[in-house]
Amino acid sequence: MSEKKKIVILGGGYAGVKAGKSLHKIFKNDDSVEITLIDRKTYHTLMTELHEVAGHRTEPDAIRIDLRTIFKGRKVKVVTDSINGVDFEKRELKSDNRTYAYDYLLIACGSDSNSFGIEGIDEHAFTLWSYEDAIKIREHVENMFALAAIEENEEKRKQLLTFAVVGGGFTGVEMVGELGEAKNHLSEKYGIDKKEVTIYNIEATPRILNTLKDEKQITKVENRYKKLGVELLKNAALVKATADGFVLKDGTEIKTKTLIWGAGIKVNNFVGKLGLDAGRAGRVVVNEFMQSLQHENVFLAGDNVHYEDQDGPLPQIVEAAEQSGHTAAENIGALINKTEMHKHKQNYHGFMVSIG
Repeated sequence: MSEKKKIVILGGGYAGVKAGKSLHKIFKNDDSVEITLIDRKTYHTLMTELHEVAGHRTEPDAIRIDLRTIFKGRKVKVVTDSINGVDFEKRELKSDNRTYAYDYLLIACGSDSNSFGIEGIDEHAFTLWSYEDAIKIREHVENMFALAAIEENEEKRKQLLTFAVVGGGFTGVEMVGELGEAKNHLSEKYGIDKKEVTIYNIEATPRILNTLKDEKQITKVENRYKKLGVELLKNAALVKATADGFVLKDGTEIKTKTLIWGAGIKVNNFVGKLGLDAGRAGRVVVNEFMQSLQHENVFLAGDNVHYEDQDGPLPQIVEAAEQSGHTAAENIGALINKTEMHKHKQNYHGFMVSIG
């Protein structure tokens, strides 16, 4: 009996989950193929709803879905482990305790927050890039209101009730919208006049939400900010963060205990160290089949991928992650079944941004 073909998916985000479902469809009746998905967490996080948990709108458990539940009844074995390295020559993944052999590997580890080397960001800013991040912000924000409620010193109280979100992309805009609404019920809960609460959205360029091309939509967002009492600072690059606040390029100093960084992402730190060809923000360059340029049995999908075609670069959005996961799965299937590989086609149904 010939040895089973082993497919390993690394990462249980949107791309990895979609790839697992697609591979199950291709191989569900083929016993010569074994599919394993490895993630260091037991659950898939609905990343698009992190801001809702951070802003007290959604209960934390609502955005976690158990990976074993997703793949129940499917031909995908879920393993919880933290992979430290990949040996592409031996075709092995290594964790502290185990080695996993593969014939075909799909890397879908997502991205990490990018502080662009700005002084103090890594030490003093919150990021919104995981379930744990959302919980941390949620608890911290409420704690600021609780502390402000008993703070007599006016200056300290103002600092506790000042919240700043850096970045005018989807993450920043959605987070600031949640804070704009959360201030109402938290002010009520802690007996604080909501006029005392200051919320900033800080963007280094002249425009927020660059993915949206329509100026009317941007105006709508900015009007919504006014309604929520959010102060938008554009052309405002942050140059330094401290434990007590931050400094902007023009010298403006803002005192706060809550700085949330949503200003950029780069390739996942683990993927960045694998020695694969890197493109923009360190993301791994792939061909039109989502295949690594160095190893034909290694595919990548989702945010850790750099791919560009006539429709432009692959954006860091859920639809792109799922579509690239599907393309990678189809092409692993094509290599195993010796059929024609299929080229990736970008096709998005538009963008949604929720501001509270």
